[in-house]
Amino acid sequence: GDQDDGARDALTKGHIQWAHEFSVAEDFRSALKQLNIAKESALTDGMKQSLDSAFGDTYLAFSKSIGPQAKQAMKEALKAICEKHRKPELPIFGLNKDSVRVGLYGADGKLPENLIATTPGDVHYVACVDVSNHTVESRYQRVIVDRTSWGYYYRVVQQFRAEVLWEIRLLKTDTMKDVAETTLTGGTPPPFPDGGAGGYFYGPPPSMAQLSKWLKSVIQ
Repeated sequence: GDQDDGARDALTKGHIQWAHEFSVAEDFRSALKQLNIAKESALTDGMKQSLDSAFGDTYLAFSKSIGPQAKQAMKEALKAICEKHRKPELPIFGLNKDSVRVGLYGADGKLPENLIATTPGDVHYVACVDVSNHTVESRYQRVIVDRTSWGYYYRVVQQFRAEVLWEIRLLKTDTMKDVAETTLTGGTPPPFPDGGAGGYFYGPPPSMAQLSKWLKSVIQ
């Protein structure tokens, strides 16, 4: 029956053990699913404490993992933080107090090992990068498109030389508060090409070395 403490505790223990086996196999999503099912049958205070302990152990193991589920959880969390300014749903981020690292979102490249987060537990900060550009020079150019006995036919193209900018916000993962902001400027754009090509001609983006130097100055 619903009030049969022994039967409900036995059922809860079964789900907790099942969750443990999933956790050992690094299938943390399935482990948490079993623990949430166990909530429905946990009746006694002792079993509820065991369930809380199982949740804590699972979250801690999840936070230390470098497996595919942990990588996916990090990817989803960084997107939620940077695009929606929403705190991660799973309480697995920033649990490793001995490894204070940064999750990077919006920029290609890799930070040095002493900065980049490799597990969810490492993610104490998130660097959100918005890529934009700044036009440093523009021009209109007449391009010959046809030559006849009557003369030349032209078309006009517009060309832009532009720098790549990284507008960066650094947030604290546990509080979602902005820690610092900056804008990094990339390299000089190439000269205008001859011929009929129009559009933007970009310089190289800011480097990981620039970003790393700034992050170290803020975090340390």
